[in-house]
Amino acid sequence: MKLSSRKKLTVLSVVGLAALLGIAPATAQASPITGANTGSVIGGTTVTLSPPRLEFTDIAPGWLHVLAKDSEGDIWSWGANWTGQLGNIGTSATVQSSPAPVDLSDLPTSALPIGDMAASAGNSYVVGANGRVYAWGDNFFGSIGDGTTGTPVVIPTQVDLPNSAIPVMQIAANQSSAFAVGADGELYGWGSNQGGFLGDNSTTDSPTPVRVDLPLAAIPVEFVHAGAKNSGYAIGADGVLYSWGTNFQWQLGDGTNVSRSYPAPVDVSGLPPTALPFTRVGTAVALTVAQGSDGQLYSWGTGYLGDGTPYDNRGVPGLVPLPGAAIPATLMPVLGGTAFVLGADQEIYTWGLNEAGEVGDGTRNPQPSPTQFNSASFSAEALPIRQIIAGVQNSYFLGRDGTVQSIGGNANGTIGNGTTAESLVPTAAIQNGVVSGVTFGGVAGTNILAKPDGTFTAVSPAFATAGPVDVVIQWTLGGVAQTPITVANGFTYLAQQGPSLTGATTAVITVGQQTHVFNTVLSPGDAPVEAAPIVTTTDGIEARVTAEANGRVTFAAAGLAVGSYTFTVTWTDEAAKSISANYSVTVQENSGQDSNNTTEANRNDALVSTGGVEPYLAAALAAVALAAGALALLASQTRRRNDR
Repeated sequence: MKLSSRKKLTVLSVVGLAALLGIAPATAQASPITGANTGSVIGGTTVTLSPPRLEFTDIAPGWLHVLAKDSEGDIWSWGANWTGQLGNIGTSATVQSSPAPVDLSDLPTSALPIGDMAASAGNSYVVGANGRVYAWGDNFFGSIGDGTTGTPVVIPTQVDLPNSAIPVMQIAANQSSAFAVGADGELYGWGSNQGGFLGDNSTTDSPTPVRVDLPLAAIPVEFVHAGAKNSGYAIGADGVLYSWGTNFQWQLGDGTNVSRSYPAPVDVSGLPPTALPFTRVGTAVALTVAQGSDGQLYSWGTGYLGDGTPYDNRGVPGLVPLPGAAIPATLMPVLGGTAFVLGADQEIYTWGLNEAGEVGDGTRNPQPSPTQFNSASFSAEALPIRQIIAGVQNSYFLGRDGTVQSIGGNANGTIGNGTTAESLVPTAAIQNGVVSGVTFGGVAGTNILAKPDGTFTAVSPAFATAGPVDVVIQWTLGGVAQTPITVANGFTYLAQQGPSLTGATTAVITVGQQTHVFNTVLSPGDAPVEAAPIVTTTDGIEARVTAEANGRVTFAAAGLAVGSYTFTVTWTDEAAKSISANYSVTVQENSGQDSNNTTEANRNDALVSTGGVEPYLAAALAAVALAAGALALLASQTRRRNDR
């Protein structure tokens, strides 16, 4: 699956905890590296990885699948893929229950980025930047529009529209048919012509686009809608709403239930002049709803008409009563059995069949009147909702923050949350990537951990040489592996200058059977031991602990009795790496004043350790022995002078 090369991964190299608290960006950053990006060649540096987070800008649900466009122009899909409608190359009886990238690699570069989108029962349609329409899917009744019929098409294929129609201005789709408004102002349809749905004065299916027989006054067409029940609608330049196709349930709005294969005006004789012209139209199965110029809604057909009456039919438009605060209202796109309106008060109002719980009231009970939708489950970042589409089994909500949430059935994975369990409350599609692996110059990092803020941490491995290396991140979305992301020279290895103690959290000294724990932080380059702060164990032992610029780690302890001891000094760093050294020191009496001894002035207990067991520590361990011998000699000479 091909993903846009613009998709980036943010990589942060961190030393302190504060740098781990950044929030994953809503979109890919211009620079893939933000912050420190260096670490020792012995490894152990913690880095923070922010995998891509999809921010959707447009959604187009069909009957059993969904198309969504992200902020970088890439197209994603989820749901059923029985006939290749997801565009991921091939067909599958297994549903895709989370967003996966649509493979657009076969499109010409002139077609990118994608503009308008539409989805039907088993097909997907997009308008390219070059103004041409591309389709893929079942191709039943010639629904791809390339002159072929029946055989599924799994790669985007150009619809055979006349040159005069390019660039296409709008597309719409229903079960097995589609429409396109051309640059010439004409409306073209192709695919199934059941009930005269193509509007060309016939009922013959067409695998190539045919012109819908609209009157000259209606050209150029301003709006088109493909109804779920094979009924077509168009608003012409003359301001008239035309309808055609199947009419068994009074959905054409001409006062009859007789189907027709040519466009004719909807009967608006009973409406106030302020309602006209209609500005958009949608269908909830056999119920048709139109938005008037007065900001009111008008409905006809069969279903819950929105006026509080039981399931019924009406052959001509009638008013849908809305709360005063909601007017002027905006009708949202409708495909299924439930209608949605965005009020002037920014509240969502809905009514209809509610067969899959899409009304959002937690039930499957029909709602005969517009009722305010409970938006409590939407985050503050998602509000106000900027796009709502009532699909056949689901209702979809596109938030201001680019999230897509859905209510309703989910047997085909149409919610996109990685499951097939239905939901009666808004449930978010998976849009956050998961880091599954990372390499530094081809060597795998370790300890990949998810953080509450959506980021991930990993620990850099040891590397043979110093210098910059590429960071390659493997990531998944909904458990599906995505194209790995390479950050060129994303991490720089530094030559090791001494023990790697950056971020150490604990120092432990074991004396005989006693263990003394010093809570401290060791960092190479700190001041010498004489200037180090004094830390105290819980049992009263005081010490100065530091890592010097030359790589040595020095402990100066006070409160230990004269005698010979075996010391084990252990550091535990943030990567849970244990670094230790074992050695012996003899403590003797010293009558000289020692600034390191804050409890007993006549005792001086000093240790010098390299703090590790790596090969380069051998020489430093020898220095420890020399230092201990020198200490014993000094104490002996001092004692002899005092005896005189």
